[in-house]
Amino acid sequence: MRWLDRCRDWMLRYDPVRSEHLEELHHYGFVRQLSELIPSNAIIVSDTGGNVIMMGHCFRSKIGQRIFSSNGNTPMGFALAGAMGAWFAQPERPVICIIGDGGMQLNIQELQTIRHYKVPLKVFILNNGILGNTKSYQRVNNKAELACGPDGYSTPNFVDIAVAYGIESFRLWNLGDLKDALADQGPLIVDVPHLEFCTYEPRLSRWDAPIEEMHPPLPGKEFLDNMLVEPLEGWESRR
Repeated sequence: MRWLDRCRDWMLRYDPVRSEHLEELHHYGFVRQLSELIPSNAIIVSDTGGNVIMMGHCFRSKIGQRIFSSNGNTPMGFALAGAMGAWFAQPERPVICIIGDGGMQLNIQELQTIRHYKVPLKVFILNNGILGNTKSYQRVNNKAELACGPDGYSTPNFVDIAVAYGIESFRLWNLGDLKDALADQGPLIVDVPHLEFCTYEPRLSRWDAPIEEMHPPLPGKEFLDNMLVEPLEGWESRR
C-alpha cells in the first residue's frame, strides 16, 4: 500500500493535464474530459502512437471499465476493428474507440462494416494532421522531421467520408459538445482537431537516458527526493 500511495501522490502532483488544456480544444484536455464523461460500464479501445500516449497521460479510468490497446505491438488502425469486436462480444455495453488520423486511414473501409451491422460505436479521431509519435521521436533526437506531416503527409476530411458511408459525423470545436456526442444512440464519428500537436509530456529527456529522467525536468533537489535509489551517474549532464 505504501507504494500505491506514493504512485497516487505522483499522479496528483505531476498531472500532465494543466488548466489551460481545459480552456481550449487541446488533445490533453479532450482526453481528460472524455474520461470524466464515459460511464463506468464502458469499453474503451485505443489505437497506437500519440493517441495511446495521451491515453496513458490523461485518461482516468473508472472501476468497471475495460480498456484495450495494442500498445507495444503498434498496428495502426487496430482500434477501429478492435472496438467493433468488443461490441459484438458485449453489445449491451457502450464502446468508445480512440484513434489517430494515421490509424484511421489504415482501416477506414471498416466504416462500411459499422454501417452494415449498425454498430453504435463512438469513434473519436485525435487529428493532429501529422504522424505525431514519429515526428516527436524525430524531434527529440534532433533528426529531420520527414514524412510525417505537414510535408509528405496529410489527412482527408473525415466528416465528409463518414457522411458518404451514411454515418453521422461532426468536427468537435468545443468541449461542451462532447456530452451530447456521447448521448447519441447510433454510430458516430467525431473529428477532434489539434493540428501539428505532438508535444507529449512528460517524456524521456533523450533516448540514452533512464526512464526516471523525464522532460520537463524537476528541480534537482525535488528529483533526488523522489528517487528511492541513487540516480545513474551523469544525470546532471543529461538534463
